[in-house]
Amino acid sequence: MTDPKRERLEGIAESLRARFGDHAVIHKPSGTHLPPALSTGFPRLDRLLGAGGVPCGGISLFEGIPTSGATTLALRTLAGAAGSPLAYFDLSCTFDPDYAARCGVDVPNLLVVRPPDLPIALEAFVSLAEALRAAVFDLILLPPLPTPERALWRRLVHTVSRSSGALILLESGNAPFVRDDAGLWLRVRHGHWLRRRQEVRGLRAEVEIIRDPFGAPGKRVGLTLGGMGWG
Repeated sequence: MTDPKRERLEGIAESLRARFGDHAVIHKPSGTHLPPALSTGFPRLDRLLGAGGVPCGGISLFEGIPTSGATTLALRTLAGAAGSPLAYFDLSCTFDPDYAARCGVDVPNLLVVRPPDLPIALEAFVSLAEALRAAVFDLILLPPLPTPERALWRRLVHTVSRSSGALILLESGNAPFVRDDAGLWLRVRHGHWLRRRQEVRGLRAEVEIIRDPFGAPGKRVGLTLGGMGWG
């Protein structure tokens, strides 16, 4: 491809990303730099991801039913970003600080947001997204929310795509457009519990890459998930 054509192609690609987010263009023209990425805490998984981890400047979806290991994977990603401003949006009041600490999360320095009802939660959610864009936070973890209005969701996608941080969404059945707008989409499946005598020490899970804006989807990796304090 001649240089003028390559320059036009890269210009079109960058324009699409600026308007719709990094996930809008799967193939990256040569010479285009990968975005910064946050480690998932599992080098084997990081090596399979095109950006080398969870890409910044977009929404990543960790999908899995309860006990699948999706929450543990998200907490390990939070732990890997220790030293950075982090937030956990806890609408259902299910955040377990003890388990998060065993996963390596710096709980005392984690902002846990617990809005009293859904309308306030949605406003707080938008405020957090704006804070992400303003580089106040490097990573926000969002457990499942009731299906948001499409206009509000598009505003969120627009805001996060222009930030230097990352938003991880834990989801197991929201609206299709939520999945459509996630750049990185990982599906976590429970394998089996790991026990020592009668005590659960962790679990074996499989992570499948459903969508990767900077790499090839369809790859799978088995991971041993569990609190770091379990050894």
